[in-house]
Amino acid sequence: MKKWFFSVLVAVVATIGVLSLPAPGHAIPTLDFGIVAPTTGTISFAGGIAPLIGTGISVDNVVGLD
Repeated sequence: MKKWFFSVLVAVVATIGVLSLPAPGHAIPTLDFGIVAPTTGTISFAGGIAPLIGTGISVDNVVGLD
């Protein structure tokens, strides 16, 4: 009985130890559009997982950030 209890205790402590480790952070790529407001054009969004739709927007520069 003691051997079984010790095995379960070790498994529980090991699981708690692994779950308490921090998860690695992942950088999310970002596009920064250098838009100077006010700008002409429109931006529309249909909702849900639909993308943003922009028309007639003046962009000064685009920078990709890691």
